[in-house]
Amino acid sequence: MFNTYMAASLVPYMYPHFVRNTKPKLKFTDEEKSAMLAKDNTYLLPHYHKQRTKLIAWVVSNHSPRNNRKEYAKAIAKFIPVDIYGRQGKQFPPGRDLFQWLSENYKFYLAFENSNCKYYITEKATVNALKCVALHNCVISQARLCESTKLDSQLYFTN
Repeated sequence: MFNTYMAASLVPYMYPHFVRNTKPKLKFTDEEKSAMLAKDNTYLLPHYHKQRTKLIAWVVSNHSPRNNRKEYAKAIAKFIPVDIYGRQGKQFPPGRDLFQWLSENYKFYLAFENSNCKYYITEKATVNALKCVALHNCVISQARLCESTKLDSQLYFTN
């Protein structure tokens, strides 16, 4: 493999490029880490955190994907309300940045790909999340989500 999204490529091409900081300027002792974790850090949340009254949003444009993401979203919606936005769903307020608006109103954002490819890293997990400072939103692994909701991951995810 030469130039692909796969990390094993000779020249991997990925959306954002993150480099590990091997010489951090700050190092915390275990005691300092424990003290920080014991504090109430809710002041670090965005100022609009308390106005988030809606739980989950899903923005979808391709309604004919090559995976079962629609069925998976419907299965999630049996347990938790999912608001669907896009061509065949609700419309978000015009004149607003979509991801900023979602971040201000929703606690979670579902990000599914049109198809599942082994080793592919989506921009939805990096670019979109960083664009609206959505890393505070929870990312749940498919196995844990399927386990906690009694869903069969093989039914909804393919490689």
